[in-house]
Amino acid sequence: VVCMKRMEFLNLDWCQRARHLDHMVIASRVFGVWTMMTNKIIRETSEETRDYARTTLTFAMTTNHILAGEEQLALHWDKKTDAVAFEVCSFSWPLHPVAALAKPIIHRTQKRAAID
Repeated sequence: VVCMKRMEFLNLDWCQRARHLDHMVIASRVFGVWTMMTNKIIRETSEETRDYARTTLTFAMTTNHILAGEEQLALHWDKKTDAVAFEVCSFSWPLHPVAALAKPIIHRTQKRAAID
């Protein structure tokens, strides 16, 4: 839960994040150039039982982003087996003409973030 709230999963050499209240900025380096995109956190949930814990973070892209859409990140922990799963659900479409032209690069970057 703490990892999700602090977004520690984005501590990558090519991707950084900053969070303030209900907004977050994600900066990523693509072809040596850093870009920053602003997002608004629209929902956070946590549930925990004796055997299971789950926390989610859902955010929407703002008008300062080249894409429109939402992403939901979920962390699942099975306490009995100590298994952990990370789930990403995302939908987006180009908001800016540059995004339409750079669609293959954007998709590659999103896929890289999910894998890393």
